[in-house]
Amino acid sequence: MVDITDLLMSFRTRSIKTASRKKQLDNAQMLSLNFIFLLNNEQKKSATVNMDRDTHNYIVQNFVNVMARTNRITIPDQAKLWAYKRMDRVRSTIKLK
Repeated sequence: MVDITDLLMSFRTRSIKTASRKKQLDNAQMLSLNFIFLLNNEQKKSATVNMDRDTHNYIVQNFVNVMARTNRITIPDQAKLWAYKRMDRVRSTIKLK
């Protein structure tokens, strides 16, 4: 049995360490700072990037199976726009050295 939570939290911890060294974060790392874990079939673009290939495949395949069995929640366009504006505001206040 694979402890997916532990693996994803380890990924987040590595992302925090990378950010604290003021190094560039990729999209998956950036999202993990907010406990959002990007899963992508392409492992190098996924939160599973540092996991072995079998574990990556297991996680992605099981995620796809769960999503296929459940009703996806559709996010209203207005909510997406609000989130985008909030993120844009945050970006504008961050000063990079």
